Amino acid sequence: MLEISHPPQVKRILAEEFWAFVESVEDKNLQFELIGGVIEEMTPAGMEDGRLSGRIFGKIFVYLESNPIGLPFGDGVGISLKSIMF
Repeated sequence: MLEISHPPQVKRILAEEFWAFVESVEDKNLQFELIGGVIEEMTPAGMEDGRLSGRIFGKIFVYLESNPIGLPFGDGVGISLKSIMF
């Protein structure tokens, strides 16, 4: 399992605090992730990244149309895993 280590002085936050932070950012073009309780700014994907993720998403979407075993989400969607666990 991948473990992410941050310096001990870094303040870790909860998802609710993260979403409040994201809402407070003035530049809505910036994107952030919460990794191990630490806010990380995301860099935008390039053209090749977007093309590849689109192809992968398309194949998964077609598969799930015939085999409804889950929900497909494209990239750039803010999802809290805790909110979709069932």
